[in-house]
Amino acid sequence: MQNSSVSLVTAVVTAIIVFLLGVAWSSVRGANKAYKTIKAGVKPARKAFWGSVGGVLKVGFWAVVLLIALVAWQVHDVRTADDQKPAPSPSASRH
Repeated sequence: MQNSSVSLVTAVVTAIIVFLLGVAWSSVRGANKAYKTIKAGVKPARKAFWGSVGGVLKVGFWAVVLLIALVAWQVHDVRTADDQKPAPSPSASRH
């Protein structure tokens, strides 16, 4: 009787260990598959990232060019307006 109890406990413990090894093996295979999928997606993700950075730089460059043009235009308008002010008449300076 004692031998059959020990054999039963040994069989149960062995079954648990084999089950856990199977679960661990399945997890490792799943992780390896996920790793390969992620690794394959890195290059396109980098390409997309640098493409969007390039797009932002292009838009920023043209925004700066437009800003410089607007500031230059405003400065030109202010200078032109100052040049067009009428000179005070000599009679106004006598009073």
